Amino acid sequence: MFEVLLIIIFGVMAFRVVIGVNREADLITELKLPMTLVAVMPLYPAGPFLLLIGADSMPFPLAFIAAAACFLPGLLIANRFLKGVKAVGTERVKALRGVATEAFGTAIAGLAYVGINLILATAVMVIGRNF
Repeated sequence: MFEVLLIIIFGVMAFRVVIGVNREADLITELKLPMTLVAVMPLYPAGPFLLLIGADSMPFPLAFIAAAACFLPGLLIANRFLKGVKAVGTERVKALRGVATEAFGTAIAGLAYVGINLILATAVMVIGRNF
């Protein structure tokens, strides 16, 4: 149930980022920033989905690696966006900075979610072997 809620939350956050990037498309083109942030946003809800489906059907670390891989491109591209926006330093990039910060924060939250699940799954495996 929690994974389904996270799929919805990450889907909503990805949608917000896509809307924000599309709203600021002229400024992104002017600053020569890549529009690839829009392309990687569908991966955000795929991370919890892979953990939901793959945890039982994939070998142990593979589902966690695949879920983390869903958040890494967005993290790297949002970081590039933030650096490009901070270099401008004017007030007109404020909305774009907020969009990039949302994408970056959501990726960090997703990676934290995957990491916590990995730690808990490892603990369960170790405890199960000892009993």
